[in-house]
Amino acid sequence: MSSSPSSSKYFTASTNKSSSIRTHATTSTDYSYRHEPFETFRFKAERLCQSIGFGESVVEKMHGGSFNRVLKVILASGDQYVLRVPRNNGTETAQDLKDHVAINSYAATYFPVPEIIAYDSTADNAIDSPYIIQKFAQGQCLEKLFEERVLAIEDHIQIASIVAGIFARMEKLSFPTPGRLVTATDIPDRCDDFSILSTNVAIAPFKTEEGEVLASTSSPSVADFLGAILDMRYENSQIHNLPLLQKWTRLREINQEMKSRGLLNCEQSVLWHWDFAPRNILVNRKPDNSWEITAVLDWDGALCVPRVLTREPLNWLWQVDNQFKNVYADGFLMPRRLTVQEESIKKHFEDCIKASIDIENYRADAYDRGYWARQIFGYAQYSFSDSQDGETYEEFIKDWETYCLKNVITKIPEATKGKEKKSRHCLSWLDSALEKISLRRLVDEYVVEWMSPQPGLGLGLGRSDRRDRE
Repeated sequence: MSSSPSSSKYFTASTNKSSSIRTHATTSTDYSYRHEPFETFRFKAERLCQSIGFGESVVEKMHGGSFNRVLKVILASGDQYVLRVPRNNGTETAQDLKDHVAINSYAATYFPVPEIIAYDSTADNAIDSPYIIQKFAQGQCLEKLFEERVLAIEDHIQIASIVAGIFARMEKLSFPTPGRLVTATDIPDRCDDFSILSTNVAIAPFKTEEGEVLASTSSPSVADFLGAILDMRYENSQIHNLPLLQKWTRLREINQEMKSRGLLNCEQSVLWHWDFAPRNILVNRKPDNSWEITAVLDWDGALCVPRVLTREPLNWLWQVDNQFKNVYADGFLMPRRLTVQEESIKKHFEDCIKASIDIENYRADAYDRGYWARQIFGYAQYSFSDSQDGETYEEFIKDWETYCLKNVITKIPEATKGKEKKSRHCLSWLDSALEKISLRRLVDEYVVEWMSPQPGLGLGLGRSDRRDRE
């Protein structure tokens, strides 16, 4: 097998869809979301604040996200809060909002998460909509600091330390099975006195973005978890949609190929904030010039999944500009080489987490075997909802087959050792190996050439229609 990139100055690249993490818009324009203009909605928000005992208040517009409209509420006392109102797309139910309340309360016991003060899962209120009110979190958005490029390398190193602390803590919160976090008890439809409310979380069966619910699974195997979702996708696909059925069939095959190669092991399920990104992290510089995380936001829809699926490299932490140029190195899809400073940030992050995490296992999950598992999970989770998905799927298939082929080649010298008719035996062994991993059709696409008189076989991996990333 080719050497793992975990010890090199590379880190794995990924696309938004295939990495299973969605990037959400940060605009809150009234036109984009077709909701009531702020100029009139603000008066409803002020009446809502009065109705729950806040008294007189000033309501200001804030940037929201794809799922929530966000307003800032300033009371006469100077206390500040955030009013979160679900977008009017009709996808969030009353139970979803209650689950958000329970998840937020659970996360707040371990992480800096703004406290919920009040909520209503119904539309029977002054704003005619469900809502959540949280304390306003002070601090600067980490994404904005990165974009402004105002941080020195020493600042990046400090921030890497505190982010590593949050990351390691999430890995310690384990669950017996994968699934969704939901409220463990039936909480009231509305509440404005959290001193009398008791919340806890339970695990519910995994649900895809389209709402398909997976049958409960108790297996700790990553392959079994991914296989169950892929099977559900296949079974729920329209029989006449042959291209989609073929995609699910191939992904199911790859999942089994990964399992047979030992890339998918039994894994404990841990807490996963699927949008743990700088846009959802607030930081503050303390008087002694050190940094602290004041809030980790947007825990809606948090999951518990096998650990390998949560270990996508935090590229944004050490590669701030995020401008990737994909190339191949040792059979892995990689971006450009890190600079000396970027490598020092990445190394510091790993040094911080290795006190509580097996660092070699982490590196294998982050940069080697875990890459493929996360791609499979991304398709299983989001399906093929837009035209780009088909393109990324084809790229993924090519990447996987190239990876498999290069790993086959590295084993040929050992397989032919001691054989008198090496070339004939080598090709016979290669044909057998390709048959086992569904790659025989690639034989005609690749150029086979002897690289030296020494036992071994080299394959020219450059095809005329491949882009210069190879």
